[in-house]
Amino acid sequence: MDGVEAVDAHSYARTIALDYAGRRHAGWLHARDVPQRHAVALTLTLTLSASLMQAMPPVLARARRLFDLDCRPDLVDAHLGTLAAGTPGLRVPGAVDGVEIAVRAIAGQVVSLAQARRILARLVAAHGTPLAQPRAGLPMAFPSAAALAGSDPLTLSRETGLQASRAAAVVEIARAIDAGRLRLEPLVPLAPTLAALQALPGIGEWTAQYIAMRALGWPNAFPLGDYVLRKRLADHDGALPTRHAMATRAEGWAPWRAYAAMHLWHHDVAPAAPAPTP
Repeated sequence: MDGVEAVDAHSYARTIALDYAGRRHAGWLHARDVPQRHAVALTLTLTLSASLMQAMPPVLARARRLFDLDCRPDLVDAHLGTLAAGTPGLRVPGAVDGVEIAVRAIAGQVVSLAQARRILARLVAAHGTPLAQPRAGLPMAFPSAAALAGSDPLTLSRETGLQASRAAAVVEIARAIDAGRLRLEPLVPLAPTLAALQALPGIGEWTAQYIAMRALGWPNAFPLGDYVLRKRLADHDGALPTRHAMATRAEGWAPWRAYAAMHLWHHDVAPAAPAPTP
């Protein structure tokens, strides 16, 4: 996401803003991977901006979630079998901010990745938090729930290029988070949170499952209606599976269906390979 994230082959940097100890902290973090002998091992060196030092405990906790550092890929891969054979050690990216994941999911509905990136860049430019000491290329933190909750949906649509209905969905979910009616973070009760999400306008099962996967850290999340997943699990003649067939197929990957989804999505952008079996 332009202005918020930067990535290359061996490092990832991003801005972050959070409330801690009675005040708002904003800055950036930079993570670089340390090469390991084993594919499933992951060691990172993490650098934080000075502005985040007073909020180090929650920043480090969010970084752990972002990079899924509590995962045991060897156990997950053993359960997924042939699905994980080509890309061992694949993890599920988490989140540093639940509202960001929700907005990204809404922005990515039925548009290309390039379109979604442009929409998000405009949203950040219009409503993001400027950093007092930015890192090169990372001048803004993602908008807070409060900033988006105070937006007019039609104005947000014009500013960003979001369809009016999706702009309204962004504002509604931000208002729910800002008012404390909705928490998008690990350890919240799953079923009530999914129900609360899907009760909001513009939030269907796919979006709710994606948010559960990344913001809630639910390892068994699986968006059954996702077109790419259906395509990857198509019959040899190309017929897309029904919802029931998808659910039956995915049940063999439980309780790690979110990791199965990551492998299937990865296969879709990698060189063509036969559809995996559970």
